[in-house]
Amino acid sequence: MQRKAAGILLIEKELDQNASVVKALKVREGSPLEVPIVRFGWSNAEGRHVYLGEVDKESAHTSRINDLRETFRGRVHVNNRELRQILQDTFAVQERTARTYVKIMLDAEIIEKSSQFRFPAG
Repeated sequence: MQRKAAGILLIEKELDQNASVVKALKVREGSPLEVPIVRFGWSNAEGRHVYLGEVDKESAHTSRINDLRETFRGRVHVNNRELRQILQDTFAVQERTARTYVKIMLDAEIIEKSSQFRFPAG
């Protein structure tokens, strides 16, 4: 089913609010980073789930960076091939998208490039 899907969605409960967010993990055409993250929550008044709006771009970007940061918590060194493979396996993306994620991680200073990628403490 996932191989034939135009996209794979992830629904997560927000810890600090009584709401859930829907994120795109994989998109057949384009980047999942460009798909807006939407928020839904339960309305007692209406007795059903209601749309609570989109998460702003900055929060969405921060959320994705946090997802990447969590994936590599506890690791110290990894080579480029291993890094891309971990990203491909964890987020069910192709190598090209994994390379994009590596760039995002470098820009966000989640990793540092040396002979191997290094994960700073923190």
